[in-house]
Amino acid sequence: MLHSERVIRLKRLRILEKLSDAALQSVAGKCKWRSYAVGEQILGHGDTSTDVSFLLAGSARAISYSREGKAVVFADLKPDYGAIRWKQIFIKY
Repeated sequence: MLHSERVIRLKRLRILEKLSDAALQSVAGKCKWRSYAVGEQILGHGDTSTDVSFLLAGSARAISYSREGKAVVFADLKPDYGAIRWKQIFIKY
């Protein structure tokens, strides 16, 4: 993806929409751009991270598991939810 396309995608996010083009270009250059396959885990419960993630395309599901192994869905995420701090989504049992 070209740098200019990345800037356009970031500008669509509500949390960043008021930044100047120069500021968005700076942010775009500092981001680690990643793509994930359908069903691929992005971050696991209990993983430590201080990253802030932006969902720019597709969707993600925040899931935790009960002690019995049953999946508990906390949120279905779509682009434009703003910044996501993954550890805020997960709840310890």
